[in-house]
Amino acid sequence: MKKQDKVIEFLKQKGCKEVESKSRKYRKFSRSTDEKFYFVGRNGALRAGKNISKSISLTNSVNKKI
Repeated sequence: MKKQDKVIEFLKQKGCKEVESKSRKYRKFSRSTDEKFYFVGRNGALRAGKNISKSISLTNSVNKKI
């Protein structure tokens, strides 16, 4: 299982669902209780924010939990 798959599984366990993304680099996820989106990169990088350009990295905190 790749790192990206592990991060996606973590998000799905937290109640996130994949939504359509305009980016080719990131897969976009949303949770019904949040107004922000989660973006997962090809190598398992995780970012959160309203859009990709204004998002912040959550990679280190998620890697500790996985």
